[in-house]
This record gives sequence, C-alpha cells and structure tokens, in this order.
Amino acid sequence: MYKKEHLGNRVMGMTLALLLLSGTFFVSPHLFGAWAAEQAAPEEAVTDANEDAKAGETDGDSPTTKPDTGSGTQTPPTTDEKDPTTPPATDQEKPTTPDSKPDPTPDPKPDAKPDPKPEPEKPVTYKPGWNKDDKGQWHYGNADGKARTGWLKEGGTWYYLDPTQGGLMRTGRYQDTTGNWYYSNGSGAMQSGGWIFLGGKWYYLNGNGSMHRGWLLDRGKWYWLEPAAECAMATGLYQANGRWYTSGGDGACRMGGWSLVNGKWYWTTSSGATASGWIKPNGLWYWLEPSKHGEMATGLYQANGRWYTSGPDGSCRMNGWSLIGDKWYWADSSGATVSGWIRPDGKWYWLEPSKHGEMATGFYEANGREYYSVASGAMVARTWVTKDSKTMLFADANGALNAIGMKLADGGIALKGKDDKPLTGWQNAAGCRFYADPAKGGKLATGWVQVDGKWYLTDGAGAIRTGWAAVNGSWYWLEPSKNGEMATGWKAVNGAWYYLSDSGAMATGWLQLGSTWYYLSGSGAMVTGRQRIGGTWYDFASNGAWIDPSASMNAKAQGIASSTPWLILVDTANTRVNVYHGSQGHWSLQQSWLCAPGAPATPTVKGYFTVGSKGYYFDSGASRCFYYTQFRGNYLFHSTLYNKRPTPSSPQDNRVGMQLSHGCVRLELQNAKWIYDNIPRGTKVYVF
Repeated sequence: MYKKEHLGNRVMGMTLALLLLSGTFFVSPHLFGAWAAEQAAPEEAVTDANEDAKAGETDGDSPTTKPDTGSGTQTPPTTDEKDPTTPPATDQEKPTTPDSKPDPTPDPKPDAKPDPKPEPEKPVTYKPGWNKDDKGQWHYGNADGKARTGWLKEGGTWYYLDPTQGGLMRTGRYQDTTGNWYYSNGSGAMQSGGWIFLGGKWYYLNGNGSMHRGWLLDRGKWYWLEPAAECAMATGLYQANGRWYTSGGDGACRMGGWSLVNGKWYWTTSSGATASGWIKPNGLWYWLEPSKHGEMATGLYQANGRWYTSGPDGSCRMNGWSLIGDKWYWADSSGATVSGWIRPDGKWYWLEPSKHGEMATGFYEANGREYYSVASGAMVARTWVTKDSKTMLFADANGALNAIGMKLADGGIALKGKDDKPLTGWQNAAGCRFYADPAKGGKLATGWVQVDGKWYLTDGAGAIRTGWAAVNGSWYWLEPSKNGEMATGWKAVNGAWYYLSDSGAMATGWLQLGSTWYYLSGSGAMVTGRQRIGGTWYDFASNGAWIDPSASMNAKAQGIASSTPWLILVDTANTRVNVYHGSQGHWSLQQSWLCAPGAPATPTVKGYFTVGSKGYYFDSGASRCFYYTQFRGNYLFHSTLYNKRPTPSSPQDNRVGMQLSHGCVRLELQNAKWIYDNIPRGTKVYVF
C-alpha cells in the first residue's frame, strides 16, 4: 500500500518520464538527479517549520525575519509537554482489535432545515492506511474501517488525527486534547525544535512539538510566549505573571535601561519589569506613570498629588520657567508647579491654581480682584489698559484694575465721571493723583505740568509722581507731603541733606552759596567732617560748610621771608602742611596737605628752619621711609611708613591727619616726593 506522499511522487515521476520521452520537456541533469535522489532518500520527518509538502494544503505563512536564536529546546519551568520519545496516549499503531462502530445517529442540530423524511447517514468506512476524501482531507483508517484518532507516528513522523473532527489529519496550528498547541506542515507532519513564523507572529516549538508558553531563555535572551494568545511571542508592552515588560520587534525582553515602545518610553529594571514612580538614573528625575504601566511622563502631569512638567526627554524641570505647549509654568526646587503670585525677576506673575499653575496673561481674576498681564505674563501697574474701543482701565500700584477712563478724540485719556462725562482738575483715583486739564476737556496731563505756579511730574499714565525721579540724567525731589510738588533749595531726605537748584535738579560736587563752600557727594548728599576729595583732605563743619585751614596760615606766611621763592608752614595742631610760592608779603598757596607730626610724647620741634639734605629712603627700626627732606638735624619731611622693600610697594602705616610720629613730619608718599622733587635747599620752614 502506498503512502499518500508516495502516491504524489509516483504520479509526478511517470508524468516527467512521458514528457522526456516525447521530447516536449527538458530537464537539467542536475535537476533530474536531485529529484531522483530525493525519491530514493529514506522517509524522514519534515523539520522545516515553513515547508509545504502538498501544494494548496499549507497555511501559506512564511517568515520575513527570524530571531537570531538556535534550534535547541528550552524547557519552560512549568508547562505540559508531550514527551517526543513516548507515544501519545492515543492510537499510534495499527489496532489489534476493531474500534467500536461509529454512531449512525445524525447530528440533532443540522445547519439546514432537515428533510421531513431524512435518510440515515451511512457510516464512513476507511481502508487501512491513509485515505483522502472528496474534499481533499486526509484520514487514517484502521483495519476495522474506522478512522484512527489522536497522535500517530509513522516513519518517524508524528501526525495528529483530531478526535473532535472524526480523525481528520490536522495541518497548520491546532490544539490537541491536552490543550497544548502544535503546528503541522501541509503534509500533516508535526514540526518541532525551534522558532516558526506563522500568520505574522513568532512561536517557539519545543523538542516534543508543543508550542512553548511563558518565559523562554534562548541564547541568553528572554522571550515571553503568551499563553492567552495561543503561545505567540510577545512584543511591545505586555504583561507577564502580573508584571509589565517591553520587547522590540525581535521579542527579546529589554532589561536594565530605557525602552522605546510605540513612541513611549519605559524604564526597565534588571529583571526586565518596567519601573513606576520617580526614578533618577542619570542625575535627573523622571516620573513613570503607574496607571500606564510605567510609561514616562512628559508635558504637564500629576505625581503623588502634585503637578510637574517635563520636556520631550522626560526629565523633570526644576527651579524656573517651563514651557509646555504654549503655556508657561513655574517649577520650584522640587519640580512641582507653583500657583498664586510669584516675583522671580522683580515683576509679578499670576499662576492660576485651577489650571495647575498655568501663567495668566491678558485680563484675569486673582483673589477676587481683576488684573492684566502682558504676553510675557508680567503684571502691569500704574498704567492704563484698553478694555474695548472706548473704555480704559487703570491698574493701581498693586496691579488691581480700578479707575475707569475714556479715550478722547486726540488719543488722550480722561477719567470718566458718574455721568459718563470727563472729570477735570485734580482727581484722586486708584490710589493715585491725576491732573485733568480743564483747558483740554479733562485730558490727563503727562510729563511736567505746572499748576498754580507749582511744578509736578506725571508718569506716562498721567499719575502724579512722588519721591525721587530721574529725568534726562538729573534727579528731582517730588515732595510726597505736598502731593508731588517739585522741591527747590535745601531738602532733608531720610536724614541726609540735598540741594535742589531753581530748576529742581539735584546738585553734586562743589557748591558755593555766597561765600561758603559745600561738597555734595555723587548721590547728592551733603558731606560733613574730614573728607578725601580728589586726593586731598578737607574738613567740613556739621552744617556742611568747608573749613578753610589755610586762612590763618596764609596770614602767617605773608610776614615770613625765605631765601628761595618757596616757603613751607607746618601747623602741628591741625596736622597740616602748606607750601607757598612767591616772596614775603606776596606768598601764593600752592599745596595744602594733611600730615602726621610728632606724637604728644615725641613732639615735632617748633620754630624757623631751612631745608637741608635729601635722600631716597632711610630705615627706622622695622620701617622704611622714602623721599626724606631735612629741615633741622634729624627732623625730616618723609613718607609714611613702609615695609623694607627696594621700592615703596608694601605700606606699613599710611595714617595722616593725627599726631603720630617720633618727631618728623610724615606725609603721604606722593606729597613727600613732591617736596623732594621741587623744594630747593635753603627754603624757609616755619613749624608752629
């Protein structure tokens, strides 16, 4: 008896032989030899998972790519497998006794309405061995004429004869009575041992032919073969044993790092399971949403009851502005969005609590008051805001919109009265003072405005300014107690005195009023006491008047004669040295410096002396003095004290303006050098 495979081969062989004899068909010797060798080879089980033994009897699936795995069998931890060396618990060999007779009773529920008088269905009788019915389906007959069912091993190959279908030989994918899945090719030969691509999905066949289910370790990589999906290999995001995992198109479970699945990122642990909650893998924080199986959050999202923002990379933004879409949020040091008022750069911003901290722009309500913010989100204050084509609203110093104005034909603004007519004269509104010019129909004055002989300064919105105001490089004091009236003359502000000219501009530097001199610092504040100005020391009375130390010294100088055109006077009480040029009765002051004459215990000698020797430096104990000029014995003009260096580069004690020395007259370095360079021998020196 021929097996069904052999019948097809015989027919093909006879046909091919006839064609060759007739000369109508040519076959390469190599091709014909290969075909003949195939017919002579011993019958073996087909192991190629996609081989089609019979044309038209295969499922037509062929893989386009295959995972890089071996063909070795991996036994799962728990699965029901059929031992490939043990025959199945069904008919596998020809039975020694006839099977029971088939039940001739027809199906009680036929698909079509039964004939009123149906005839009994005749039992099908099979010849021993393989039988092909008129539908092209195969059954295997026992000796008693009945179809064999269950597993059949013939010629080393396993076939499954489905008991639920009357012993029909199964091809393609199917389940046996144990619930395991299998695959047989078009000839019915069960496949085993490796990966197989069917219907666009990958499956793994164990050594016994059953499809693997659950976790599979193949060549160092883990794969999940989903039992609920008929053992198909899982890809993308999937659940396994209660936890979630990710795989790429090759099905290998990703472990220990980021995994991109369908445009979504997940973080996988070393076991491959996706993490959830906060993670910090690279010094940055990421939120993996638990309700989405660990999907990385981006944009605006909620985590543990608070709201956060992340860019496309998923890292949580902290300490500053965060743009999500076209909306701005402010993130604190923890990354959580802030709500309410904030002032990060000297400007106020409102972050709407009902929108998770979204920055407000335009008109909005905050804490029951109406405000307006420009496109940057900065709240406006002390300015007019256009509400509509006719109405203006004024934002007070705190930004709240209070006063209502109206646009005038010339583009100006007027305050609207209760009768919807412009107000005129002085007006108080929204905590500010305005002057609505009656001569201009109530138009609010801007810039400098003179009212009743007094000057006032308004800002761009028309509100009268008070306090200090800078205009074109000059400072003005606008007296708050007088509703912003511009001040002139002396004015005390916060404990300091300032002088404001007739134009109102604040004075700085030297100021002469009558015969008295004052000095006003760069801030405009009047100075008092001893001050160093332009390298020279000056004394000022408590009222700011400059005390001229040379007045009495000048009078003394006129009665003294000198053998040179120079004269030096030293006032030890007032610690001052004056240098004159000219002659007796006609001396002109050239230099006036503070000095450090002898201390009370070591006073400087007093009287009339003349300039003697000079030198670059001398040492006194641990100190060095530069540019000395002798006027009597060991009494010298010289620099203040320096450390012993070749040049005066390391000051030790630079004090002047006090009685401090051992008897010499100490001067600041440049002043000692001036005498050294300019005053000749024989010049008269008067110390008193």
